[in-house]
Parts: sequence; structure tokens; C-alpha cells
Amino acid sequence: MLIKFSIIFIMSFVFVCSSISENADNISNCSNEMISLLKDYPNTVVLKVKGLVCSSCAIGVRVHLSKMDGIDISKFNKGIMFDSTSQYVLVAIKDNIDFQKIDESITNAGYNLHHLCYIDNGLVKRINFNT
Repeated sequence: MLIKFSIIFIMSFVFVCSSISENADNISNCSNEMISLLKDYPNTVVLKVKGLVCSSCAIGVRVHLSKMDGIDISKFNKGIMFDSTSQYVLVAIKDNIDFQKIDESITNAGYNLHHLCYIDNGLVKRINFNT
């Protein structure tokens, strides 16, 4: 009986700890470079896009993202700025934006969105995709 209780307790403890850890990753854990970009460019979302390694790659991504509602196309180049050396995409936003639709746009352009970072009420937050 004591062994069963101990096993249930340990399993519950591990589950709770993994949930806390998972939530903590979503609150922060963005690279210093991403955080710096967010501070330098307010009202943006920084995306980490796997495989985005050249300016030619960026064209399809820009086309798909710039069609989305909530993108501020008056900033950057149609609302999008690229850093192919780090595989980052900065998206200028003017309204609420659907992060799932960003993921769909990146996928439709032929790439994978690994994660994105944004500022919400002064806190840098991270959302993971395709991990």
C-alpha cells in the first residue's frame, strides 16, 4: 500500500513539475537577440523560421505574411523584415494577430515556424510550434 502511494505521489509530482516547466518556457526563454529586437522594434513579433537562409527564401514568406490581417504593411518591407543569418522574421503588427495563422502562412510558404516571441504587458513571451 505504501509503495502504491509513493508511486502515485512521485508520478503526480513529476506531472506538476513538467507542467510548470512547460509554462515557464512559454513565458520567456527567448534568445537575447530576439529580446533585443523586440525592444528595438516595438509592436513586432519575432519568428524563428527553420530553413530561411537567404533573401530569395524570404520572398515567399513575405508574400504569405503580408496578406494577413493585423500586419502593419507601412513598416519594414510590407510589414516584414528578415535576418537570414539567424533565421528570424520580424512582423510589424497593428492589431491583434492570430499566431496560429502566422504558423499556417509560414507553412504555406514552405517553411517551419519553430517558435515566436512577443511582448505582452511588458513581459517577453514565447510560443513554440512544430517542436
